[in-house]
Order: sequence, then C-alpha cells, then structure tokens
Amino acid sequence: MQKYADYIKEIEIDSLWAGQKHIRWELNRHVNILSGINGVGKSTILNKVVKGLAQGG
Repeated sequence: MQKYADYIKEIEIDSLWAGQKHIRWELNRHVNILSGINGVGKSTILNKVVKGLAQGG
C-alpha cells in the first residue's frame, strides 16, 4: 500500500512571472491564508500548485 503525506508542507515556485519572482511558502498543518489585492497572482500561484499536483510533483 502506498503512503501519502498528511498535508503539503511547502510550496516553492521558480520563475513566476517570467523569472521575476521566486515563491517559497511554508504551510501550516491547520490553516493557511493566501490573500492580496486583485492582480497580485493569488490565482496564478494556486493554478501552479494544482498543475504540479496533477503532474505528481
């Protein structure tokens, strides 16, 4: 039987917005909040996380 992690511990994204940003987000086991004004990249970050999970990685 394959085991999986209890939760995502960290998200790291290189080359966000044409290489201008490096994102490293250490996640808490209980709750995490991603907030900001319109246009700062919240959806972009979440879309990259979903894509990475779908690719296994």
